[in-house]
Amino acid sequence: MYQDKWLRRFFRICVRSLCACALMAFGSGAWAAGSVARADGVAGAGISWFTTNGQLDTVYAKIDGALWYSNGGAFTNISAGIGGTAVETWQVPSRDFLWAGSDAGVWVSFDRGATWQARNNGLTCLNTKHAAVTNSGTLYVSTRCNQVDALYRSFDRGVSWQQMAALPNAPQVNRMNRAADITQSTVYVYTTKGSFRSNDTSTSWTADQSLSGSPYRSVPAGSDVIEGYQSAKSWCVMLVRDVGPYRTENCPIGGTSQPVATLQTQGLPTLTAFGKRFGLVNNEQLIPVIGDGVYRFNTTSSSWVRAYSDAQVPGIEYVRDISAGSSTLLATSRTSGIWRSTDSGATWQTFGLASSVPVPAPAPPLIPVTPPPQTTFSAPTGQMPAAAIASVESSEDIHALTVVVALDLSKILGSPPSQGFAADGGYNVYVVASVPGERLGAAAGTKFLYQHAATGDWGQLTSPLAAFVENVALGAADQRVLVEIVRDTDLSGLKGTEIYIGYGTSESEMVQAQRYRGVYIVN
Repeated sequence: MYQDKWLRRFFRICVRSLCACALMAFGSGAWAAGSVARADGVAGAGISWFTTNGQLDTVYAKIDGALWYSNGGAFTNISAGIGGTAVETWQVPSRDFLWAGSDAGVWVSFDRGATWQARNNGLTCLNTKHAAVTNSGTLYVSTRCNQVDALYRSFDRGVSWQQMAALPNAPQVNRMNRAADITQSTVYVYTTKGSFRSNDTSTSWTADQSLSGSPYRSVPAGSDVIEGYQSAKSWCVMLVRDVGPYRTENCPIGGTSQPVATLQTQGLPTLTAFGKRFGLVNNEQLIPVIGDGVYRFNTTSSSWVRAYSDAQVPGIEYVRDISAGSSTLLATSRTSGIWRSTDSGATWQTFGLASSVPVPAPAPPLIPVTPPPQTTFSAPTGQMPAAAIASVESSEDIHALTVVVALDLSKILGSPPSQGFAADGGYNVYVVASVPGERLGAAAGTKFLYQHAATGDWGQLTSPLAAFVENVALGAADQRVLVEIVRDTDLSGLKGTEIYIGYGTSESEMVQAQRYRGVYIVN
């Protein structure tokens, strides 16, 4: 009934039923055994390791949604005993002791991943997204159910869980980190609405921006924080989405006299394509810029300089030395797995994967695409202004398609349709795909609808419709949202699929006011 209502009002066509196989080209949920093409993951940026006498002897990697293990040779998938469809986050407190969080809860292994045990007593939501282990051994996790994030902690290796107080303003968690100072049991949570901290003796959260001693008190409250780090050495950095890094030197942990971090963007090629995890080489913090390389801060010139490029490691997004000052570096790539350098980054080789997995050539750059005229879409009457679509870029290879749309929110708020918004609320951004039924084995003329959620996943349409971005302030200006429709995905079997972007205080308000627009057709 809900889907029929959408199709009548949004696409003005009829639907018979939703197909259970659900647009598998937009993402599947099975373990990728034997597929080790992409290092991924938030915790540890996809890799953790241990050394003996300065040499690597144990390496764990999160690759294509699964956990893998190497003792210096080829990687072995150790995810068989983890429930769910994919590992979302993980922690490795010691060589043999691993935590893994999936959409089926928290799992623990005491034998390097040979066997796993579920540890979910006290978790009311099992869809685990992020984790951090403090210096005292307390495990913190964040979960997400029905687009609501909750935070839990365990003092007994997951035997039992305690739910913590909700974060202010109900944000979504981007990252979790422990304090760098080994004398502290503090955990930091970086969210879509600011940075917060807590510790083992508290159940509440304090905003970094509200603390007089925090180096981040200069960061605007409510900022969408991708990552943060407070060094036990001398610097502190917080990376704000589409804004840039706030950074300060002479920033020891603790006390009330830290200098204030300032926004430092000089030398960065873009402010809208940051990776999700800082690197660290010789105690210098590194910021990944997707499609360009990894940047370090030059204190002499007070600017960022590229330290490692995509030309050296295709798709590079994270670099770390195996110990401070070591010439052996490990890197992760979005497209070609794990890499190692033994000469401080002068040359790189694939690590543990070369014998079984070919390294793909660097992806071609995305090129601008002119959105098709609205009359070519099934729903040509949407009222979203054309200027709201700042750009559409595509790889144009339908067998490995990448499509990214830049949405200019300031143009939405400046358009006549925005006048109907309530005066005391925000609005949501929605992304929907309409797939021709004949591409999924149904009768010609049938359309199937799928939604693009904030998690980056595609799935069947739900009620209420999942938002890609939620609660955008009505006073927002000069804001851009990058919508990655697909990346490196074979859509040759889904020609004719139409992508729409819409906005409104709810999906029903959006449909009634026709606040949507077609932005891309797969052909």
